[in-house]
Amino acid sequence: MTVAPADDVTGEYLALRTGAGVVADRFEAVWIRGADTTPFLQATLTQDMSGLAAGEITRAFLLTSKGKVRALLWVLVGANEVILLCDKGRQADVLRALVLLNVNMDVTIDAVLGPVIEVIGPTAATVVGSLGYDVQAPHRWAFSEAGHCVAAIGHIRVDLPRFVLIGPSSDVVRNSGGVFVGDLAADAVRIEAGEPQAGRDVDDATLVHEVGALDGAVSFTKGCYLGQEMVERIDARGRVNRRIVGVVVGTNVIPPHGCEVVQGSAVRGRVTSTAESLYLRAPIVLAMVRREVVDGSAVTLTWDGGSAPGTVHELPLDTFASIS
Repeated sequence: MTVAPADDVTGEYLALRTGAGVVADRFEAVWIRGADTTPFLQATLTQDMSGLAAGEITRAFLLTSKGKVRALLWVLVGANEVILLCDKGRQADVLRALVLLNVNMDVTIDAVLGPVIEVIGPTAATVVGSLGYDVQAPHRWAFSEAGHCVAAIGHIRVDLPRFVLIGPSSDVVRNSGGVFVGDLAADAVRIEAGEPQAGRDVDDATLVHEVGALDGAVSFTKGCYLGQEMVERIDARGRVNRRIVGVVVGTNVIPPHGCEVVQGSAVRGRVTSTAESLYLRAPIVLAMVRREVVDGSAVTLTWDGGSAPGTVHELPLDTFASIS
């Protein structure tokens, strides 16, 4: 793995957008195995698991009984097994919830303890192939001969290649041609792509409709699942009071996490993630705001001792069309 010079955030950022960036430890995994894997998850997750074949990748939410988001999940479907990818810090909660929900079902639920590494960017497939892994087609996954998981999960809102490797250490990917990427560059691309992160942009007070991008993650036709009543009620109502948006900041000041989003004289929301976008040549944020804040409108981000103007945008902030 190529290591960018210390503090070379620009080099790391460009690797993600024009080459291949390697990001470690943003995901954790839970492994469900057994004859009842599909019916168990059918009654647990928002996704319809019944028609999925081994090797497919989909998305889902794990909700509380009140319909609040417990975890954002990538679902790797196997033969009588499923691997759930969740944001770092959510594994224990996902594991605990699934164990409690398992009532006499033939499943084993385990935390995956090995490292989880992402390879992101236009040349990500080349890097994954150079490591000796079979490069999976988009939204497909498989185990390698070494027993490592190789998954082409992509992104929710944009066509930016992303592979997840479960098992290999960072030493294995050394000299692969990818550039090791730290949090600053990784967050910038994540925010540009409109990819919310549990524990930062989404918490246990968040509803699925507030997250958005429900297509491919929530089934409105399958049978009962945990938290379904709230999801269906909000869908029938046709709106929620909050949503996640992007804000492009109008000065060169990066606002602090948690600062207020003000419109007129009213506080309309809070900033949940912040970064500097070299592509947009501006600081950018994700924010949870009231529905009255419309796309294209001006807001002021305020905090103790400072403020900055911004413009609200629907996600994603960039389509990444320029990289293809």
